[in-house]
Amino acid sequence: MRRFVLIGLLLALGGVSVAIADNAPAAGVLDQNSIRAQLERDEARKGQVDAEVSGLGARRAAAGERLEGRTRSLYRISRAGFAPLAGGFTAMLEHVSRIERMKRLVRTELASLEHLRSHGAALREESARLAVRISSTKAQLTAFAENNARVEEEARMAALFNDAFEKPVIRPADSGRLEYGTIRVHDDETPRSSFATQRGQLVLPVAGSAQVREAHREDGMGVEFVASPGAGVRSAAEGTVVFAGEQSAYGRIVIVDHGDRYFTVYGGLGDIQVREGDMLSRGARLGHTGAAPLYIEVRRGTKSLDARAWLGV
Repeated sequence: MRRFVLIGLLLALGGVSVAIADNAPAAGVLDQNSIRAQLERDEARKGQVDAEVSGLGARRAAAGERLEGRTRSLYRISRAGFAPLAGGFTAMLEHVSRIERMKRLVRTELASLEHLRSHGAALREESARLAVRISSTKAQLTAFAENNARVEEEARMAALFNDAFEKPVIRPADSGRLEYGTIRVHDDETPRSSFATQRGQLVLPVAGSAQVREAHREDGMGVEFVASPGAGVRSAAEGTVVFAGEQSAYGRIVIVDHGDRYFTVYGGLGDIQVREGDMLSRGARLGHTGAAPLYIEVRRGTKSLDARAWLGV
Protein backbone atom coordinates (compact mmCIF):
# COMPACT_ATOMS: atom_id res chain seq x y z
CA MET A 1 0.00 0.00 0.00
CA ARG A 2 2.79 2.42 0.92
CA ARG A 3 4.43 1.92 -2.47
CA PHE A 4 1.19 2.57 -4.37
CA VAL A 5 0.44 5.72 -2.35
CA LEU A 6 3.91 7.12 -3.08
CA ILE A 7 3.58 6.33 -6.82
CA GLY A 8 0.21 8.12 -6.90
CA LEU A 9 1.65 11.16 -5.16
CA LEU A 10 4.62 11.30 -7.51
CA LEU A 11 2.28 11.16 -10.50
CA ALA A 12 0.43 14.15 -9.05
CA LEU A 13 3.73 16.04 -8.91
CA GLY A 14 3.96 16.43 -12.66
CA GLY A 15 4.83 12.90 -13.82
CA VAL A 16 7.97 12.40 -11.75
CA SER A 17 7.63 8.61 -11.68
CA VAL A 18 6.88 8.48 -15.41
CA ALA A 19 9.94 10.60 -16.10
CA ILE A 20 12.06 8.16 -14.16
CA ALA A 21 10.64 5.21 -16.05
CA ASP A 22 11.26 6.86 -19.41
CA ASN A 23 14.82 7.95 -18.49
CA ALA A 24 13.70 11.57 -19.08
CA PRO A 25 16.05 12.97 -16.40
CA ALA A 26 19.02 11.59 -18.38
CA ALA A 27 17.76 13.41 -21.46
CA GLY A 28 17.27 16.52 -19.36
CA VAL A 29 20.85 16.33 -18.12
CA LEU A 30 22.07 16.04 -21.71
CA ASP A 31 19.99 19.07 -22.68
CA GLN A 32 21.43 21.09 -19.82
CA ASN A 33 24.99 20.02 -20.69
CA SER A 34 24.42 21.10 -24.28
CA ILE A 35 23.05 24.45 -23.12
CA ARG A 36 26.02 24.97 -20.78
CA ALA A 37 28.44 24.13 -23.61
CA GLN A 38 26.71 26.68 -25.86
CA LEU A 39 26.88 29.24 -23.06
CA GLU A 40 30.62 28.70 -22.71
CA ARG A 41 31.09 29.14 -26.46
CA ASP A 42 29.00 32.32 -26.50
CA GLU A 43 30.87 33.78 -23.54
CA ALA A 44 34.23 32.96 -25.15
CA ARG A 45 33.17 34.53 -28.45
CA LYS A 46 31.82 37.63 -26.70
CA GLY A 47 35.15 38.00 -24.92
CA GLN A 48 36.94 37.89 -28.26
CA VAL A 49 34.52 40.36 -29.85
CA ASP A 50 34.75 42.81 -26.95
CA ALA A 51 38.57 42.61 -27.00
CA GLU A 52 38.59 43.32 -30.73
CA VAL A 53 36.18 46.25 -30.30
CA SER A 54 38.45 47.62 -27.60
CA GLY A 55 41.46 47.36 -29.93
CA LEU A 56 39.65 49.11 -32.79
CA GLY A 57 39.83 52.44 -30.96
CA ALA A 58 43.63 52.54 -31.19
CA ARG A 59 43.55 51.42 -34.82
CA ARG A 60 41.04 54.12 -35.75
CA ALA A 61 43.12 56.76 -33.97
CA ALA A 62 46.27 55.69 -35.83
CA ALA A 63 44.42 55.66 -39.18
CA GLY A 64 43.03 59.12 -38.42
CA GLU A 65 46.48 60.50 -37.72
CA ARG A 66 47.83 59.05 -40.96
CA LEU A 67 44.91 60.49 -42.93
CA GLU A 68 45.41 63.91 -41.37
CA GLY A 69 49.13 63.88 -42.19
CA ARG A 70 48.62 62.77 -45.78
CA THR A 71 45.81 65.27 -46.30
CA ARG A 72 48.12 68.05 -45.11
CA SER A 73 50.83 66.84 -47.48
CA LEU A 74 48.38 66.72 -50.39
CA TYR A 75 47.27 70.24 -49.58
CA ARG A 76 50.85 71.54 -49.49
CA ILE A 77 51.76 69.87 -52.76
CA SER A 78 48.60 71.05 -54.45
CA ARG A 79 49.29 74.66 -53.40
CA ALA A 80 52.54 74.62 -55.32
CA GLY A 81 50.53 75.16 -58.49
CA PHE A 82 52.69 75.54 -61.64
CA ALA A 83 55.91 76.35 -59.78
CA PRO A 84 57.45 72.97 -60.74
CA LEU A 85 57.16 73.94 -64.43
CA ALA A 86 60.29 76.03 -63.99
CA GLY A 87 62.19 72.79 -63.56
CA GLY A 88 61.17 71.51 -66.94
CA PHE A 89 58.94 68.74 -68.20
CA THR A 90 60.48 66.05 -66.05
CA ALA A 91 59.97 68.08 -62.90
CA MET A 92 56.33 68.68 -63.88
CA LEU A 93 55.70 64.93 -64.37
CA GLU A 94 57.22 64.12 -60.98
CA HIS A 95 55.05 66.81 -59.38
CA VAL A 96 51.87 65.43 -60.93
CA SER A 97 52.93 61.88 -59.95
CA ARG A 98 53.42 62.93 -56.30
CA ILE A 99 49.96 64.54 -56.23
CA GLU A 100 48.29 61.38 -57.65
CA ARG A 101 50.20 59.11 -55.26
CA MET A 102 49.18 61.29 -52.30
CA LYS A 103 45.55 61.23 -53.47
CA ARG A 104 45.66 57.41 -53.59
CA LEU A 105 47.09 57.31 -50.06
CA VAL A 106 44.35 59.65 -48.80
CA ARG A 107 41.68 57.51 -50.45
CA THR A 108 43.24 54.38 -48.94
CA GLU A 109 43.23 55.89 -45.46
CA LEU A 110 39.62 57.00 -45.94
CA ALA A 111 38.64 53.46 -47.00
CA SER A 112 40.52 52.03 -44.01
CA LEU A 113 38.68 54.33 -41.61
CA GLU A 114 35.33 53.41 -43.17
CA HIS A 115 36.18 49.70 -42.90
CA LEU A 116 37.14 50.09 -39.25
CA ARG A 117 33.92 52.01 -38.56
CA SER A 118 31.65 49.43 -40.25
CA HIS A 119 33.59 46.51 -38.76
CA GLY A 120 33.32 48.06 -35.31
CA ALA A 121 29.57 48.55 -35.75
CA ALA A 122 29.19 44.90 -36.83
CA LEU A 123 31.22 43.71 -33.83
CA ARG A 124 29.17 45.81 -31.41
CA GLU A 125 25.95 44.39 -32.87
CA GLU A 126 27.33 40.86 -32.51
CA SER A 127 28.36 41.59 -28.91
CA ALA A 128 24.86 42.88 -28.14
CA ARG A 129 23.25 39.77 -29.68
CA LEU A 130 25.60 37.52 -27.72
CA ALA A 131 24.81 39.41 -24.50
CA VAL A 132 21.08 38.84 -25.03
CA ARG A 133 21.62 35.16 -25.82
CA ILE A 134 23.94 34.67 -22.85
CA SER A 135 21.39 36.31 -20.53
CA SER A 136 18.60 34.15 -21.96
CA THR A 137 20.71 30.99 -21.62
CA LYS A 138 21.59 31.79 -18.01
CA ALA A 139 17.90 32.39 -17.26
CA GLN A 140 17.10 29.03 -18.88
CA LEU A 141 19.72 27.24 -16.78
CA THR A 142 18.42 28.99 -13.65
CA ALA A 143 14.90 27.83 -14.53
CA PHE A 144 16.23 24.28 -15.00
CA ALA A 145 17.90 24.40 -11.59
CA GLU A 146 14.83 25.87 -9.88
CA ASN A 147 12.56 23.30 -11.53
CA ASN A 148 14.87 20.45 -10.53
CA ALA A 149 14.96 21.76 -6.97
CA ARG A 150 11.16 22.07 -6.96
CA VAL A 151 10.69 18.53 -8.29
CA GLU A 152 13.17 17.15 -5.74
CA GLU A 153 11.47 19.05 -2.92
CA GLU A 154 8.01 17.89 -4.00
CA ALA A 155 9.25 14.31 -4.25
CA ARG A 156 10.83 14.64 -0.81
CA MET A 157 7.64 16.07 0.65
CA ALA A 158 5.61 13.33 -1.05
CA ALA A 159 7.83 10.70 0.52
CA LEU A 160 7.56 12.36 3.94
CA PHE A 161 3.80 12.63 3.53
CA ASN A 162 3.59 8.94 2.72
CA ASP A 163 5.97 7.96 5.53
CA ALA A 164 3.95 9.97 8.04
CA PHE A 165 1.26 7.28 8.07
CA GLU A 166 3.62 4.37 8.69
CA LYS A 167 6.71 5.46 10.61
CA PRO A 168 6.48 5.09 14.40
CA VAL A 169 6.30 8.28 16.44
CA ILE A 170 9.16 8.55 18.95
CA ARG A 171 8.09 10.50 22.00
CA PRO A 172 10.54 11.70 24.66
CA ALA A 173 10.48 9.88 27.95
CA ASP A 174 10.05 13.09 29.89
CA SER A 175 8.55 15.84 27.73
CA GLY A 176 7.48 18.12 30.58
CA ARG A 177 5.23 21.05 29.74
CA LEU A 178 6.49 23.39 27.05
CA GLU A 179 5.01 25.98 24.75
CA TYR A 180 5.43 26.23 20.97
CA GLY A 181 3.63 29.50 20.21
CA THR A 182 0.00 28.85 21.11
CA ILE A 183 0.45 25.05 21.17
CA ARG A 184 0.67 23.38 24.57
CA VAL A 185 2.83 20.28 24.72
CA HIS A 186 1.38 18.11 27.45
CA ASP A 187 3.17 15.57 29.59
CA ASP A 188 3.52 12.23 27.84
CA GLU A 189 2.52 10.48 31.05
CA THR A 190 -0.95 12.07 31.00
CA PRO A 191 -3.54 9.29 30.55
CA ARG A 192 -4.91 9.25 27.03
CA SER A 193 -8.31 8.20 25.75
CA SER A 194 -8.09 5.65 22.96
CA PHE A 195 -8.80 7.35 19.64
CA ALA A 196 -10.94 4.43 18.59
CA THR A 197 -13.41 5.19 21.40
CA GLN A 198 -13.87 8.79 20.18
CA ARG A 199 -15.73 7.97 16.97
CA GLY A 200 -18.43 10.65 16.55
CA GLN A 201 -16.98 12.72 19.40
CA LEU A 202 -13.87 14.29 17.84
CA VAL A 203 -13.37 18.04 18.22
CA LEU A 204 -14.61 19.89 15.15
CA PRO A 205 -11.54 21.43 13.51
CA VAL A 206 -13.26 24.80 12.98
CA ALA A 207 -15.34 26.51 15.65
CA GLY A 208 -18.51 28.36 14.75
CA SER A 209 -20.63 28.00 11.63
CA ALA A 210 -19.11 26.42 8.53
CA GLN A 211 -20.51 24.63 5.51
CA VAL A 212 -19.52 20.95 5.47
CA ARG A 213 -19.34 18.88 2.29
CA GLU A 214 -17.77 15.63 1.18
CA ALA A 215 -14.50 15.84 -0.74
CA HIS A 216 -11.44 13.83 -1.69
CA ARG A 217 -7.76 14.35 -2.34
CA GLU A 218 -5.73 11.87 -4.38
CA ASP A 219 -6.20 8.47 -2.67
CA GLY A 220 -8.22 9.71 0.31
CA MET A 221 -11.83 10.64 1.10
CA GLY A 222 -12.75 13.29 3.62
CA VAL A 223 -14.81 16.42 4.20
CA GLU A 224 -14.32 20.12 3.56
CA PHE A 225 -15.20 22.87 6.01
CA VAL A 226 -15.96 26.13 4.20
CA ALA A 227 -15.24 28.82 6.81
CA SER A 228 -14.07 32.42 6.80
CA PRO A 229 -10.33 32.85 6.20
CA GLY A 230 -8.36 33.32 9.40
CA ALA A 231 -10.50 31.02 11.57
CA GLY A 232 -8.53 28.89 14.02
CA VAL A 233 -8.00 25.23 13.12
CA ARG A 234 -7.93 22.74 16.00
CA SER A 235 -6.66 19.21 16.45
CA ALA A 236 -9.56 16.74 16.59
CA ALA A 237 -7.89 14.81 19.42
CA GLU A 238 -4.63 14.66 21.31
CA GLY A 239 -1.67 13.35 19.37
CA THR A 240 1.72 14.10 17.85
CA VAL A 241 2.46 16.11 14.70
CA VAL A 242 4.19 13.81 12.21
CA PHE A 243 4.03 16.10 9.16
CA ALA A 244 3.76 19.88 8.78
CA GLY A 245 4.48 21.41 5.41
CA GLU A 246 3.18 21.54 1.87
CA GLN A 247 2.01 18.85 -0.52
CA SER A 248 0.80 19.48 -4.06
CA ALA A 249 -2.68 17.94 -3.68
CA TYR A 250 -3.31 19.25 -0.14
CA GLY A 251 -1.59 22.64 -0.02
CA ARG A 252 -0.38 23.49 3.49
CA ILE A 253 -1.02 20.36 5.49
CA VAL A 254 -0.65 18.98 9.02
CA ILE A 255 -0.88 15.28 9.88
CA VAL A 256 -1.45 14.29 13.51
CA ASP A 257 -0.76 10.75 14.80
CA HIS A 258 -3.26 9.70 17.48
CA GLY A 259 -1.71 6.31 18.20
CA ASP A 260 -2.67 2.79 17.14
CA ARG A 261 -2.11 3.92 13.49
CA TYR A 262 -4.96 6.46 13.58
CA PHE A 263 -4.28 9.82 11.92
CA THR A 264 -6.12 13.03 11.15
CA VAL A 265 -5.14 15.08 8.10
CA TYR A 266 -5.73 18.85 7.85
CA GLY A 267 -5.20 20.29 4.34
CA GLY A 268 -5.66 23.71 2.77
CA LEU A 269 -4.41 25.63 5.82
CA GLY A 270 -3.71 29.33 5.47
CA ASP A 271 -0.79 29.04 7.90
CA ILE A 272 0.75 26.39 10.15
CA GLN A 273 1.64 27.01 13.80
CA VAL A 274 3.01 23.58 14.70
CA ARG A 275 6.01 21.57 13.69
CA GLU A 276 6.90 17.90 13.47
CA GLY A 277 7.33 16.33 16.87
CA ASP A 278 4.93 18.69 18.70
CA MET A 279 2.63 16.79 21.06
CA LEU A 280 -0.83 18.29 21.09
CA SER A 281 -3.69 18.31 23.49
CA ARG A 282 -7.24 17.76 22.28
CA GLY A 283 -8.40 20.96 20.51
CA ALA A 284 -4.86 22.43 20.30
CA ARG A 285 -4.34 25.14 17.67
CA LEU A 286 -2.76 23.91 14.42
CA GLY A 287 -3.01 27.12 12.41
CA HIS A 288 -5.68 29.10 10.60
CA THR A 289 -7.92 28.61 7.59
CA GLY A 290 -6.94 30.19 4.30
CA ALA A 291 -8.82 31.16 1.18
CA ALA A 292 -9.40 27.50 0.24
CA PRO A 293 -11.78 25.21 2.17
CA LEU A 294 -10.24 23.30 5.08
CA TYR A 295 -9.95 19.63 4.10
CA ILE A 296 -10.10 16.92 6.79
CA GLU A 297 -9.36 13.20 6.58
CA VAL A 298 -9.42 10.51 9.26
CA ARG A 299 -7.15 7.56 8.47
CA ARG A 300 -6.16 4.20 9.83
CA GLY A 301 -2.74 3.64 8.36
CA THR A 302 -3.05 4.63 4.70
CA LYS A 303 -6.78 3.85 4.52
CA SER A 304 -9.18 6.79 4.78
CA LEU A 305 -12.20 6.35 7.07
CA ASP A 306 -15.65 7.96 7.10
CA ALA A 307 -14.70 11.46 8.29
CA ARG A 308 -18.33 12.52 8.80
CA ALA A 309 -18.99 9.64 11.16
CA TRP A 310 -15.83 10.25 13.15
CA LEU A 311 -16.47 14.00 13.44
CA GLY A 312 -20.18 13.58 14.08
CA VAL A 313 -21.29 15.95 11.30
